[in-house]
Amino acid sequence: MTTAAKPSHTVSIHRGIRWADMKLEVDLVRQLLLHIEEHATRPISDLDSIKIDGWTEDQIDYHVVQLKDAGFIEASISSVPDNENPDLVHVIYSVRRLTYKGHEFVETVRDDTIWRKVKEKGKAIGAMTLPALVNIGAGIIKSQIGL
Repeated sequence: MTTAAKPSHTVSIHRGIRWADMKLEVDLVRQLLLHIEEHATRPISDLDSIKIDGWTEDQIDYHVVQLKDAGFIEASISSVPDNENPDLVHVIYSVRRLTYKGHEFVETVRDDTIWRKVKEKGKAIGAMTLPALVNIGAGIIKSQIGL
């Protein structure tokens, strides 16, 4: 008796993201990048259906899209509008790897103490965008090494 080969990975389509309800969660950005760094170990990996405790599938899907748009990851992403609700989008993704920019961000905010300082300073000046956080992190590191 022969059995059919199982696919090497699965692709899930979630219930749908309502883009208007999403906001950038910088802690999730950091966790996703650290997760991708740890799990995308082949030259071209194929990570899909990422799960991170404390975050919904919709939040993770949304942030995968944002990280690709920001140039932090290389990924294939398909967005399919919902047939019944035009406010929803279904996302299918496969993350291949971190880009140089993604590695730079991870190295800047890997340390929990530095990450906490980056977020505090970003909130204080009202700059919680990814480019601002990269610059704030770089500034904190420079000040720690006396530059």
